[in-house]
Amino acid sequence: VHGDGGQEEDNEALGSAVGSATGAYRSIFDIPFVRLTRLGKAAQHKALHGSYPQPEVVTATTPIADALKMLIDKALHAVGVVDGANNVNVVKDAITRNDVIRMETGGVFNLQVPVHEALAHTEGPGSVRPPVAVFYETDTLREIIEHFATRRVSVLFLVDPQTDALLAQLSISEVFSFLSESSI
Repeated sequence: VHGDGGQEEDNEALGSAVGSATGAYRSIFDIPFVRLTRLGKAAQHKALHGSYPQPEVVTATTPIADALKMLIDKALHAVGVVDGANNVNVVKDAITRNDVIRMETGGVFNLQVPVHEALAHTEGPGSVRPPVAVFYETDTLREIIEHFATRRVSVLFLVDPQTDALLAQLSISEVFSFLSESSI
C-alpha cells in the first residue's frame, strides 16, 4: 500500500527504474496495477484508505430496472453480476448500458425481469455470452490495455486470484484519463 505520494511514488519508481540498469520498470506500461495508485477511482481509494471501495454489484435475480438505475445513478459503464455464495462476490457476468439497449431491441420491455433473463436477450439465438473480462493486481498497465483491446470491452473487473472475489472495476475511460495525465 502506498502512502499519500501516489503518482509521485509511481514516477519515482519509474524514474529510478529508467535511470538504473537494475530498475524493475522500463516504462509506465511495465508497472503493475497495484503500483499505479492513480489509475482509476478504486486504486485511488485503496491508496488513501488501504482497501478497495465496495464494488457496485447485482445478482442474477435483481430486476433489470434496479441494475439500470445503478448504472445511471453511479455513472457506471457496467455492473458486475455476482454469485454471492459463501459471502464472496464472484463475478459471473456483467450488465452494461448497451446490454439494456440490446435487450429492448430484442423484444424485452419489462424492466422488472431479472438480470439473468434480460441478459439472455442480449445475444442472438443460440449464442453464448463471452466470459467476464477480469484482471489482477499484478497485471501491468500494458496487459490491462491488451485485455481491453482483445476482449473489446469498456470495463475490466479486478478479482482476487485465489478466491475469484470481485475487488473493483476499471473502465477504459479511467485508463485514458490516467494516460492523458501521465507523461509517457
